[in-house]
Amino acid sequence: MLVGAGEKLGKELKGVVIHPIETPYFSNVTGMVVNESGEVKDLLKQQVYSSVKWQQCVENMIRMGVNTFIEIGPGKTLSSFVKKTDRTVTVTNIEKAEDLEKVMEVLSC
Repeated sequence: MLVGAGEKLGKELKGVVIHPIETPYFSNVTGMVVNESGEVKDLLKQQVYSSVKWQQCVENMIRMGVNTFIEIGPGKTLSSFVKKTDRTVTVTNIEKAEDLEKVMEVLSC
């Protein structure tokens, strides 16, 4: 059922122009960095029906030098997962507007 939904999304994306990627991002499908705009449509299609490789994304980010993670939204579930992966990284979250000050301090803005 979800593969069909992914295929349907793939058809919808055919007419969408994907510009060159200026800021690489990690794909939940592969757990790896995406640098090429030509990969985006297929990855979006696969994301509908593929397992999420969130842990691999976090591990690869850390391996590439990311040392600060910011969770945006209610709760701290993802923050706790990051901390379980590597206790040496900085993890903070934004649940409400006031939390932004805390994040600004962490980022030294």
